[in-house]
Amino acid sequence: VAQGYESLSGMVDVRMKEPDAMDRLYANFYLSGYMEKQLNLAYADQVGKGWNTMLAGHVTQPSGRYDRAGDSFLDMPLVTRYSMLNKWKFSDEDSPLAVLATVKYTREDRLCGAHLLALHTDAGTQRRYGQTVNNDRVEAYAKTSWTLGEGTEVSASVSGAHHLQNSWFGLTRYDGNQNTLYAGTQFRTELLEEQAFLTTGFSYRLENIRESIELG
Repeated sequence: VAQGYESLSGMVDVRMKEPDAMDRLYANFYLSGYMEKQLNLAYADQVGKGWNTMLAGHVTQPSGRYDRAGDSFLDMPLVTRYSMLNKWKFSDEDSPLAVLATVKYTREDRLCGAHLLALHTDAGTQRRYGQTVNNDRVEAYAKTSWTLGEGTEVSASVSGAHHLQNSWFGLTRYDGNQNTLYAGTQFRTELLEEQAFLTTGFSYRLENIRESIELG
């Protein structure tokens, strides 16, 4: 109930920046030796009593077309990525209610293969070997919790994602469409003066995957 069946094999906890615990403006820039460029920006602000929001963006621009190995193939995949994230958080010591909501969009295009590979004229042909992967992904998450008393809390959460992939691997075309939905609620209370806790609830998960493979 607490973490889902995936937790049976271990978990990795990825915590992003929180709008109420970060610098108001954050920015960094990265340039690799292959001339790949990456830019990260984040802005946070308090928009009301207990309400904080964050708007973040990420941009990756492709590296140069390097063939330092001299094998007529690109040394690095050419990656173009755009991502936006908006997070809202409500937390007030005078209120038993806490709210967290996030929405994120990512667009990524990858191209690798022959050094002179052209996406629009060579993909899926025998002119030059290459691989192209185009991803579109939208994610959303929301959680609400209510404190019923000292050490007792009830919460509800829902999340969903839509992932669309169009790709070529040589002469093989692969298209995928994945939709996921999760909803759950929990009741948690402490026992024996914080020496033990009782957690119960239920969760529901829906996953729908459609794939199409065309062999060249």
